[in-house]
Order: sequence, then structure tokens, then C-alpha cells
Amino acid sequence: MFAPHTVSRSAKPPGSLVSGPHCNYIKAKEHNNNHQNCHYHKLCAAMFDNFVQTGADKSRNVRNALNSSRQKAVEENRNRLSHIIRTIEFCCRQEIPLRGHRDAGAFSLNETDCNDGVFEAALRLRVEAADKQTSELFLKAPRNTSYLSWRVQNQIISLMGDAIQKQILSDISQCKYFSILADVLL
Repeated sequence: MFAPHTVSRSAKPPGSLVSGPHCNYIKAKEHNNNHQNCHYHKLCAAMFDNFVQTGADKSRNVRNALNSSRQKAVEENRNRLSHIIRTIEFCCRQEIPLRGHRDAGAFSLNETDCNDGVFEAALRLRVEAADKQTSELFLKAPRNTSYLSWRVQNQIISLMGDAIQKQILSDISQCKYFSILADVLL
């Protein structure tokens, strides 16, 4: 509310509404009109408008808005992750194991002599079928953001399992009647 630090030295000294509250109510209308025409009020009003416009766009993170290269990296990571998630989803739906004997190491679009695992083979097939930009996403990805490790695969599978459980619970809670069938091994 009070912003004496925004008043420049060349401007007239700050009056009420800047250095303190306005207490003379007889000349309030005149003081408000004078205050609205001051340089420091216009500056503060412009800064507030910029703040409101920045806050109105909820889709952009402030850090990303300030740093376009970071925003580009975020988009590339999301694109890379979407291919990885869909490949894992394919393997899980087909009940195919993800890992092979040598599935650690850098991702390559070239076929290897050894079995590098179903996940990497399926991902390689998916990336080869996509455009050149997608293949460059995987080939030029930094090692710390490749998202190809078995830990990331397990986290994605766990998140998929949680989403499936929530969907099943939602479906069951909407049903009027349901039953549970269980086999017991002795």
C-alpha cells in the first residue's frame, strides 16, 4: 500500500497515500486526483497490471515463463515420457516382461547382438516409426533425463496400478450390487 521506495528523487516529495495513510477527508477527492496523475502511481499501477496478467495464465509456470530454454526442456521431457509410458502400457497389456539380460546402458536405435529387453526393443520400434524429431529426443537426451532405467519403469508401472485400482473402486462404488470371487489354496 505504501511504497516510498518507488518514488524517484526528481519527483515531488511523496504525499499521503505513499508515505502514510490519508487522514484529511475534506480534500480527499482533490488528493486522489493529484495522486492518480503522479508518475509513481502510474508506475505502480502498471506493475500491478503486469502482475495480474502473469497470474491469470495458470498454464505457465513463472520459472518457465522467465526461462524459455527450461520450458523447451520440459516439453521435450514430457514428449519423451509419453512415448515411454505408452511402450510400458503396451508391454503390460500384452503381459510381456520388460527386462532382458542387458537392458542397462545408453539407448540406441541400432539393433544389438544381445537381448537388450522387450521394453527397449519395443521403444526402439516405436521411435523408428515416429518422425526424425522424436528419434532425436531419445538420442540427444541427457543421461539424467532419459527415463529409461528400471527404477523409472517400476514407478510408472506402480502409478498405472494405482490408477487402475482407483478406476475399479470408482466403478464398484457406483454399482448397486457387486460380488467378490476368491480362490483359496490350501
